[in-house]
Amino acid sequence: MERKFNKEFFLIIISYIFIIATNNFYNFEESLIYGGNDGKFYKLISEYAPSFGNNIEYIKGERFLLPYLIGVLSKLTFLDVYLLYQIVTIFFVIVIIFLYKKILDFLKLDYFSYYISLLLLIFNPYLIRYYIAVPTIIVDLGFIISLELICLGFLTKNKNYFYYGLILSVISRQNAFIILVIFFVVKFFFKKKSIFSTKDIIISIISFICIFSLNTFYATNSMGDTTEVGNLYITTLVGIFIIDYTLNDLFKYLLFPLIGFGPLIVYSILLFYRTRNIKIIMNEFLVFLFLTAVILIGIAFVGGPTTTGKNLIRLSNFAYIYLVVSINLIFSNYSKFEKSETKFLFLFIIFFLWSLHPTFSKIEIWGYLKNFFN
Repeated sequence: MERKFNKEFFLIIISYIFIIATNNFYNFEESLIYGGNDGKFYKLISEYAPSFGNNIEYIKGERFLLPYLIGVLSKLTFLDVYLLYQIVTIFFVIVIIFLYKKILDFLKLDYFSYYISLLLLIFNPYLIRYYIAVPTIIVDLGFIISLELICLGFLTKNKNYFYYGLILSVISRQNAFIILVIFFVVKFFFKKKSIFSTKDIIISIISFICIFSLNTFYATNSMGDTTEVGNLYITTLVGIFIIDYTLNDLFKYLLFPLIGFGPLIVYSILLFYRTRNIKIIMNEFLVFLFLTAVILIGIAFVGGPTTTGKNLIRLSNFAYIYLVVSINLIFSNYSKFEKSETKFLFLFIIFFLWSLHPTFSKIEIWGYLKNFFN
């Protein structure tokens, strides 16, 4: 057991060192150019803390708490706000990897599937590299951690994980409403077999309302012009149906998720090919994972090429960990891989090459892709 733990720990450390050593660390102005434009609002929230902000976009104001706390910490420690974002980002990424490893431990995967699943997370260019390069988008990391906590709630049957996860999700992003609705859905369909009791649902609703009210209070008091709030939500939720774009724009838009999901799709096909015949047992956990993943991707997608654009890559990756867990749950009892150090080393190199995002990595071997998508 000790030897297995050491191997896992060694793999994580080496992989993380590879990422850090080859990653770009942008300054604030550069981060606005390379995918972190929303960060200007989060940094403003931090700079105005502990007071209300000024001219903060309403949707960003509803996610104020994490940037606000960073701002308060900056004033208490006299550290530069942007430096604190970088430090907290590194810490949050470590937390994400630790919680993900804990989830995989519960799944009891074979050697090969376990390590492939680890690499699928660590080398995903939009789950590690992006946030290290553009640290002001800290609320996304908070939301990803919240999803992991809820996942652990199912695996451990510990209700506190659900509460902590839901609270952190409401703090981080408006997508938390999706989580609350799916709590209702699985409770309704699985009834007494559900892990959720009526008390859990009531506590979840009260927690959501309290934090949502706090978010709304801050957003309302920190925004200048409120006339465009409704339009902003509409274009975010149905932009693909109401805003013009070309077929070429749509084609590129549909390709964006492949940057993050490509290896996961290959892994799924490989598992399916080895299994062929499979019987899917729809338990509450799997239904929750599947519904959450599909709706998170759907909400990101409906913004369309004009509104969501390349952000589709980042936003659809909220569902990534749930998809990895779902795939492993479906196939783990059917497909076992033989242990092979040579194959694993080969895959490690392939995953590392996949991680070399032309914007966020110092090694620009995929530069032609950047030109294509831009």
